[in-house]
Amino acid sequence: MASREGKGKFVGGLVLITLGVLIILDTVGRYEFSRSWPLLLIVMSVAILVHRVRDWSGWFIGAAGLVFFAVRNYGEQFQQAASYIIPALFIIGGIYLLVGYIKNRRRNFSK
Repeated sequence: MASREGKGKFVGGLVLITLGVLIILDTVGRYEFSRSWPLLLIVMSVAILVHRVRDWSGWFIGAAGLVFFAVRNYGEQFQQAASYIIPALFIIGGIYLLVGYIKNRRRNFSK
């Protein structure tokens, strides 16, 4: 398994390359950055999932990126729904993390 530092460099490299490409596309007038920034979330998701397909956070980040991308590029009806769905997904994800943390602490405490 790759080290945490190695994973960080991999994700960071992909994010920087994507950011640079998106800025160039915006500069030459091919695609507005305000419409394409969710692609950064999708790239981060792919980078995380390359290292560990079962990492739910990678899937969550990717889903959020896809939803934001759809909202930015495909209409207000998505935006209205996403304005409630996205925060709800963040809350659910946060609760999931906290429950896992508490279970882990209890397990370690009882040993």
